Amino acid sequence: MSRLGNRFDNIAIQMQSKDIFKRYSDFDLNHFSLSELCTRVSNQKRASWIDIPKRSGVYIVHFEGMNALSFSKSTGQAKHSDPVPVKELETKWNKLIACGPTDIVYIGKGDSLRIRIRQLIRFGLGKAHNHGGGRRMWQIKQIDHAKLSSITCDNPRSVEKCLLLQFKEFHGNYPLANEQS
Repeated sequence: MSRLGNRFDNIAIQMQSKDIFKRYSDFDLNHFSLSELCTRVSNQKRASWIDIPKRSGVYIVHFEGMNALSFSKSTGQAKHSDPVPVKELETKWNKLIACGPTDIVYIGKGDSLRIRIRQLIRFGLGKAHNHGGGRRMWQIKQIDHAKLSSITCDNPRSVEKCLLLQFKEFHGNYPLANEQS
């Protein structure tokens, strides 16, 4: 297991993005506005993604200081995704935050963060169908206010698994847009 994975094994914190980033500030952390990433894809010109590392790592979609989310019946522009009933999303979110506050809605991984994050954003804007993970997040009405933060690491599968298991242990389920480990 990578050095990062071992450090995540010892997390005894509430699963909020700020706690994770504070604890691992010595790693290569990157923070992006989801709306800015979406603008890159929507722009007519070819977007630059060079500020996102090519290295492997995990990424977290989260909201800063927001626990009240509302949901849409549709997936917005994510036309390659079937919507989940709003009641199901509301129920899951309410159960998650009943266990303790969280701002995390999705945890993902990639062998190349640049490629995987680009796929996620293109999927959400209906321009690709190759990123089914996180599809529920596109039903969050406030998704354009979300942040996407990444941590580079050598073993993203182990790190993602550790984060998801810690989240499930604390909140009783995976983050809202993670359907399974």
